[in-house]
Amino acid sequence: MKWYQETTVWSDKTPNHIYLLNDTRSQAYAYVPVGSNTPQVFKKPLRIDSRGRKFELSKQTFTI
Repeated sequence: MKWYQETTVWSDKTPNHIYLLNDTRSQAYAYVPVGSNTPQVFKKPLRIDSRGRKFELSKQTFTI
């Protein structure tokens, strides 16, 4: 698992968060909201559809 910064350009002002994703980027285990340094851990991994979304490895890492 690695931390990924979402870089998707949305048509509205949807913020891009940092996500802890599995190696196939199909499940999210936690995310860091914009403006925060505290990860929010999901009770169960969330299935994430990466079609139409762009991610790059985050330069920041977080401890959960």
